[in-house]
Amino acid sequence: MIVANADVGPKPSLDIIVRGIDTDKYWLDLLVIDDANYSWLEITEEEMDKVSKLAEYRDEEGFHPALLGGTKVPL
Repeated sequence: MIVANADVGPKPSLDIIVRGIDTDKYWLDLLVIDDANYSWLEITEEEMDKVSKLAEYRDEEGFHPALLGGTKVPL
């Protein structure tokens, strides 16, 4: 017997509007507080050099960038 669990139905969503950016290239990430490392983000070494400060960010409560730092589940 094969048992499969499925997740169906509407999912929560979030719309983010960024205003006042003077350049057409920037990185934006959400902050999360979990310690997992699930990441589907594939970026080049050159791109990682550009976002290294953001990738290393941690605040005093443990928040870190979700896509660059990893999450418990896919975003």
